[in-house]
Amino acid sequence: MPRRLVRCERGNIAVITGFLMAALAGFVAMGIDVGVWYSRHQVMQRAADSAAVAGAMELARGNDVARVEAAVMQEAAANGVDGSLLNYTIGHNQITVDIAEDLPLFFARVVTEIAPVARVTATAGMNPVQVCIMALAKTGIGIKLQGAAEIVAPGCNIQVDSEANDAIDSHGGHAAITAHSICVAGATKGNGAFSPLPDEYCTTGVPDPLKDLPEPPEAKGACSRLPLVSGTAQPGVYCGGLNVVGDTVMQPGIYVVRLGNFTVGPAKLKGEGVTIYLQGSATIQMHGNADVELSAPTSGPLAGVVIVSDRDPATILGIPLGLPHLLTGNSSKSYLGAIYLPKGDITFQGAAGSGSPSPFSIFIAHRIALIGAAEMTIDNRYDQTPVPLPGTMSLELAARLIK
Repeated sequence: MPRRLVRCERGNIAVITGFLMAALAGFVAMGIDVGVWYSRHQVMQRAADSAAVAGAMELARGNDVARVEAAVMQEAAANGVDGSLLNYTIGHNQITVDIAEDLPLFFARVVTEIAPVARVTATAGMNPVQVCIMALAKTGIGIKLQGAAEIVAPGCNIQVDSEANDAIDSHGGHAAITAHSICVAGATKGNGAFSPLPDEYCTTGVPDPLKDLPEPPEAKGACSRLPLVSGTAQPGVYCGGLNVVGDTVMQPGIYVVRLGNFTVGPAKLKGEGVTIYLQGSATIQMHGNADVELSAPTSGPLAGVVIVSDRDPATILGIPLGLPHLLTGNSSKSYLGAIYLPKGDITFQGAAGSGSPSPFSIFIAHRIALIGAAEMTIDNRYDQTPVPLPGTMSLELAARLIK
């Protein structure tokens, strides 16, 4: 009986298995090296970010290129990157840091001898920061937002001194706050959107920077002006209030409002170098059909202050806290300087807003509320106006990543 030859395939299987094992080893090797490369890339990016911010801080301090370079190199080294791998470029108020490094080959040499190059970049700019909204009340709601109310102040800080659990109360589908930072002595309540998230139970808040503003000598003067104003307004003491109607221009100076309110509307009001000084129970009443453009003085004891109330009317005249100041409607309102109402509550209602054309605005009050579609937009272009920061306020030097 003939014998049959049986094919043996064990050799083929061994060869195929060998190829597969080699390929698998290559993939595993690449996987290990890719993980190392990814981790190193993250280290390099952190170093570039930190170095760029450090350089921008030196620029903000007005230091020379040598100090900027030293800060950049030191920060890069502190984050694990040798300065020889780094290049930087200084532009207008900003610095860009580039880092390039040949990544190491370990197991990946099985499949390649060419080392990959990782490149990262970061740009940081000078960012002078100041408190632009401050609610001074120590208890209860400090800032309240309802409906679609919104605060847009990305270049400055917001501070709420209330230690209550609803120090910031926000309710409504689109209530939102955007700022450089949000410091709250207490906590927040509601469904508002915040960017960045508030620093609750914050202990880094600054004291009231305008608490020592002097009373102007005009505040002790006798009544000298009639309450109703249209056309041209002159500085003086307005007894019975200051009521602006029609197109009106305020001449530079101090306007003392006594025994009445500062009321605008229907009107278009403009004034440069003016301070409105509210005595006693005087309040602001801006109607919906009022267009307002006011800027503070550039010199004198009230430089940088556009509207201010009595330093402490609650104790001087027995007037309770929370004097109501109201801004309503679709009017355009632009205030260059500070509005300082330490014993008053400001309410923006309807579609009221604080206009964005001003290089900077500062609102400091007992409490602040935005209702309905009210929007408070605040810029921080301090270098684009001769109007100074008021009182003891000064710019906090800071730097931020741009990209």
